[in-house]
Amino acid sequence: MFSLGFLSLLKSISEIKHSSFLWHFLRMEVANNNKLPFIGMELIKIGKQLKTCVYRKTTNKGLLLHYQSHADARYKRSLLMTMLKRAHCLSSSPDLFAEGCDNLIVP
Repeated sequence: MFSLGFLSLLKSISEIKHSSFLWHFLRMEVANNNKLPFIGMELIKIGKQLKTCVYRKTTNKGLLLHYQSHADARYKRSLLMTMLKRAHCLSSSPDLFAEGCDNLIVP
């Protein structure tokens, strides 16, 4: 693939000069199973369609704020509303929105 070859060339150049600093700006995500993480969302290619949903890293533990914690109720409500709004805005279909909401539920 052209982009991976080009990325390797840039990496070899960055190792010569300013190794870690330059490489930090030259990172590129590669699609895996037609899914590409991009700025907090996941782009999913299905045929000729492009769908989006909330992206969570594999290292995400889902820890936000325990409901019984000693925090003001408005902070708890705001956190929940923010996560729901994020899932709604980033999801391209109701099914993907429901999946994003299901990830907020603690087992």
